Amino acid sequence: MKRKIAAGAAAVVFLAVLFTQVIPVSSRFYLGSRIKGTVTLYVDGEQVALSADGASTRHGSITADGEKLRITAKGGLYGGYTFTIDDERLGEPVTITVFQYDWHQITRFNCELYVTNGGRSVTYSTGSRTVNEFRRFHDTHSGALDKNRKVYVV
Repeated sequence: MKRKIAAGAAAVVFLAVLFTQVIPVSSRFYLGSRIKGTVTLYVDGEQVALSADGASTRHGSITADGEKLRITAKGGLYGGYTFTIDDERLGEPVTITVFQYDWHQITRFNCELYVTNGGRSVTYSTGSRTVNEFRRFHDTHSGALDKNRKVYVV
C-alpha cells in the first residue's frame, strides 16, 4: 500500500515538473502565424472601409475583413516585418513595421489610423500583446506620423 502511494506521489511530482517545463517552450512549437493584427482607418472621426487592393507585404498576407484589414505573417525570424497600406484618403502610403526580438515571439496587434484635414494630418494609435516564453508584454503607442510615414509596433 505504501509503495502504491509513493509511486502515485512520484508520478504526480513528475507530471508537475514536466508541465512547468513544457509551458515556457510552448511558444517555440507554435504552428500558426506568429504575427497577427488589424488596421482600421478613421476619416474625420468616422470609421471607413479599407480595401486589401492597396496593401502589400513580402512577409505574409493582408486581407479585408469588413471595414478592417487583417494582417498575418508566419514570423519566426529576428527583425522587422513590414506592411504597407496605400489608400487615397491617407495621401501617401503608410508603412507598419512589426519587430520581433526572438524567433519564437508571438505578437498580436491593432493599429488605428486617424486622418483629418483632407489627408494632411495622419495620427495613429497602436496596441500590441507579445508572448515570449516566460514574459508577456502589453504595449501602446500613439502620435503623429513622422516624415517617413512609418508606424512601429514592438
